[in-house]
Amino acid sequence: MSPINKMTRYSPRLRKFLRLHVLHAQDTAHQIALGAALATFVSILPVIGMQTFVAIALAALFRANKAICVPLVWISNPITTPAIIVACLAVGRAELPTRDMDTGELISMHAQVTALFRYDHGLASIFYLKFWSTLLTGLFSLGVELWVGSAVIGALLGVVAYFLTRWIVNTYRAKHHMRRQRRLQLRMKRKHAFQTTSS
Repeated sequence: MSPINKMTRYSPRLRKFLRLHVLHAQDTAHQIALGAALATFVSILPVIGMQTFVAIALAALFRANKAICVPLVWISNPITTPAIIVACLAVGRAELPTRDMDTGELISMHAQVTALFRYDHGLASIFYLKFWSTLLTGLFSLGVELWVGSAVIGALLGVVAYFLTRWIVNTYRAKHHMRRQRRLQLRMKRKHAFQTTSS
C-alpha cells in the first residue's frame, strides 16, 4: 500500500482530492512539499479562523501548491488547539527571558485555554460574535510568548512536513511511473503478439 493510501484509507474523498490536486498536479515535489510546510507552520500560529486564508496566501506568494493547504491547516482544530496553545506558551516562555511554567501552571493554563473554546451553542457558536470576541481577547491576553512559541514549533513541524511530504510525493510518482511503464510494455507485447499471430 502506498504512503498516501495508508494515510487516507479511511477517507476516500480526501484520497481522491490529494491524488487529483496534489499528487497529479503539475507542481514539482518541492512546490507540493513547500505548500505542506507553509500550511503546517500556519496551522500552529494563533490565527484561529484564518489559517486557510493565510496558508493559501503564503502558498501563492511562494509559488507553492495551494491545494495541500486545505487539509493540513486542520492540524489545529477545536480538539487539538488547546493543547497546541499550551505547548506553544511553554516553549515561548522557555525561549524568552521569563520564568518557565511548572506542571501545575501547565494544567491550569490548559483548563483556561480549553474554556476559551467552550461551545455554548454547539458548533453553531462559531457564528456568534461573542464567541470570537471572547476567544481573540483571551488569545491576545496570553502575550508574546504564545507567538514566539508558535513560531518555533510551527517552524520545526514545517521542516518535518516538508521532507516527509517530498518523500511521499517522490515515492508515489516513482511507483506510478513504474506502473505506467509496465502497462505500456504489456500493451506493446500484446500488440506484437497479435501482429505475429496475424501474419
